[in-house]
This record gives sequence, structure tokens and C-alpha cells, in this order.
Amino acid sequence: MLHDIGKAAIPDDVLEKPGSLNSEEWSLMKQHCEIGYRIAVATPEIAPIANFILYHHEHWDGSVYPFGLKKDEIPKLSRIFSIIDAYDVMIYSRPYR
Repeated sequence: MLHDIGKAAIPDDVLEKPGSLNSEEWSLMKQHCEIGYRIAVATPEIAPIANFILYHHEHWDGSVYPFGLKKDEIPKLSRIFSIIDAYDVMIYSRPYR
């Protein structure tokens, strides 16, 4: 549940929007990694995983956000968070994917 903690700051109308997000909404949604990172570093109990939250949407080929990291530049726990996130998308219903 902590990998997407930054979504707490994303407006519900964006999180619950049926259909595709427009470019402005998608830009806002992509901020959740950095927001989650800031929440984590400010919370002593979860500060140790802040960097893993920040990088959990990085893809092996460097094609995704927030920094375009690739391969071994991505922390192992962030890669695990990414797998958890993909599983979460497949199992639980969300308006966006």
C-alpha cells in the first residue's frame, strides 16, 4: 500500500476518472512518486523506503518516469514495488491502468 502513498495528494476526480486521462491529468498523476517520496522522508517510520517509492515506476528499459532510470540503476526494492503495482492493477478494479 505504501508504494502509491503519493496518490493521497492526487484529486479524486483524476484518480476515479472513467476512461483515459488527458495530458494534464496524466502529468498530475505522474507526480505521485515524488509526492510519495516527500511524504515518506517526512515520516520516520517509512523514511527508509522513500527512495524505493520514488523509483517504483521506472522501467527496465528507461522508458518511464520520474527519472528514466534503467536496468541496475533502479533499486531492487523499487523493481519489486513495480511488480506489486502491476499485480494490483490486474487484480483490483481501477478506472485507469
